[in-house]
Order: sequence, then structure tokens, then C-alpha cells
Amino acid sequence: MSKSVLVVGAGRMGFGVIQTLLKKDYEVYVNDPSPVAMERAANVGAVRCNQIERALMNVKYIIFSLPGPDQVLEMVNKITQSRPVNGQYIIDLSTIDPETAKISDELCRQSGLKYLEAPVSGGPKGAATGTLSIMVGGDKEDFEQTKDLLSDIGKRIFYLGPTGSGSLAKICNNIVVATTVAVLSEAFLLASLGGIEPYKLKDILENSVGNSRTLELFGHHMVSGDFSPPTFALSLMHKDVGLFIKTMEQYKLTSFVGSVTHQIYQGAIQHGWDNEDHSVILKYIELINNKKINRTVKEEIK
Repeated sequence: MSKSVLVVGAGRMGFGVIQTLLKKDYEVYVNDPSPVAMERAANVGAVRCNQIERALMNVKYIIFSLPGPDQVLEMVNKITQSRPVNGQYIIDLSTIDPETAKISDELCRQSGLKYLEAPVSGGPKGAATGTLSIMVGGDKEDFEQTKDLLSDIGKRIFYLGPTGSGSLAKICNNIVVATTVAVLSEAFLLASLGGIEPYKLKDILENSVGNSRTLELFGHHMVSGDFSPPTFALSLMHKDVGLFIKTMEQYKLTSFVGSVTHQIYQGAIQHGWDNEDHSVILKYIELINNKKINRTVKEEIK
């Protein structure tokens, strides 16, 4: 039972985690509302579980990889109301706000479950290779008891303190990414209008102080103008930027840069680009400026 896991949410991140766990000899049960996602997980060796109640009898760990706060609370309520549970751990990899994490933690403990928020960074590739960065908030003893599992799916594990601290760290990370993509979008547009090919600016930035992990991960979308398949979907980043603004307000802080970034993502999401990479905001920057990047030269011939 100690190496039995139920993964709730088999999207791109959840599927990567499933692959990693299977490689490390875990017995993995999977639950997802999408039959396609369930089938894909089953094809690599996971056990399909349409009824969560049945899986709860067989697992020690329950991993969430869900789109956002609403889905997390819905699943926490479903599990805590399904049957008496004792001692199992919910490890929530979802990106949510600190307040939702605290509510989830309280609901779980009232029902005999233990809850750790553990949002991740590293994308689907990091999930599939077990190299995620994991930001953990929750009871320290619970963290110690789940450290082996966390180390099996992540390379860098950060214990940050009480419940809420992990989610706070993750939304701070994501606002930096979102804001960086926004300013990169303006830089690529300006450079192009001045006659500099996008791939050349990307090369310059990558070899200058302006380089960033964000550019490395998402720059190819902006250079090529191809935003699908997404590295990280616009719908998800739009949600995360909103969570940052919401949390700033809860702390009674004024957001300047974050607020402008939020406005940009709000504008982009209205154009139906939800399932494209979030760097598709470049198209929105082009739209409001009524200018387009020149991509006639794709890459220098060497």
C-alpha cells in the first residue's frame, strides 16, 4: 500500500507524473472526467478508477493535478464525504490560492486525511522525467512522511512552512513568468518593426543579461508564431495571474506591474486562444498596436 497512489487529474501534468510513478514501480490508479485522458493513462500501465471510493481502499497517497481552486475544493469535498478515511495523504500539485489551500487542509483534517499543498514548476517535461521543482506547504511532520514520494516526482523540493506558503510561492513564480512574457512580446514586436528578425533578438537575449528561463521555455513560440501545442496554456496562466491579483488584494497590497499583466491576459483570453500557449498574448500585443511581427526569415542558415 505504501507504493500505491491515486492520481486525480490526468491532463498533461498529471499524465507526466503518472509516467514517472510507474517507472519507479508505484501502483498507480487514475481518475479523470475525460475518457481520453483515462485511456491514455491506462495505456502506459495505470489502473482506471471511475469510482474514487474504490481506489481509496487501496492507496496511501492521493495526488491532485487539477486545473484550479474550484476543482480542488470539489474533489476535497467528494473524497471527505465519500467514506471515513484515516491517515491517507492528499498531495495537491495544483496551482491554487493560499486561502483555498487552507480551506482544503481544514476539511481534510476534520475527516482524518492529511493535506499538503505541493504546487510544481517544470512543465509536462519535468513531470514526465521526475525533475519538477516542488513548493510544499503544510505540517512539517506530514512533509517528512511524504518526502520519499515527493523526491520520486521532483528534483528540487522546497519546504516553505504552514499551509498556504506553497501556493503563495507558486503564484509569485507564475506572475514573474507571465510578466516576463508580456514584456518580451513588446520587445519582439519593437525589434521586428525596426528590422531585427525575431530569431536574432532571441539569440541576443539568450547571450545577454536579458536571458531568462522564461525565454528559454517560451521564446520559440514567439519567434515562430506557432502557439500550439502549448507549453503552458493561456487559460491556465490567465487563472494564475488572477490568483496573484486576488492574493495581493487579500494582503491589502497595491499591484502595478501585476495589474497591467492581468489586463493583458484578460484581453487575450477574450479572443478564444484558451488552449494555445500563454505566450499567444504576443498576438494580442500585435492586435492592440495594429502591427505584426515579420517572420519571413525563420532561422539563419549556418
